[in-house]
Amino acid sequence: MSPTIVVAEEIAPAGVEALAAHGTVVDAAGWDRDRLREALAGADALVVRSATQVDADLLAAGPN
Repeated sequence: MSPTIVVAEEIAPAGVEALAAHGTVVDAAGWDRDRLREALAGADALVVRSATQVDADLLAAGPN
């Protein structure tokens, strides 16, 4: 089964392509915190840059 990778911010297309070679990429750029939390329930990875604040609550939403 392919891992699910949630990308919470805009990244370069080459970055998305590189991630897609290893799993299913979910483009969550611009999503509000509640929607992002829901997406993390089934995610295996979270990619952020500097705008998304990742705290214990957000980490707990992604048990994988």
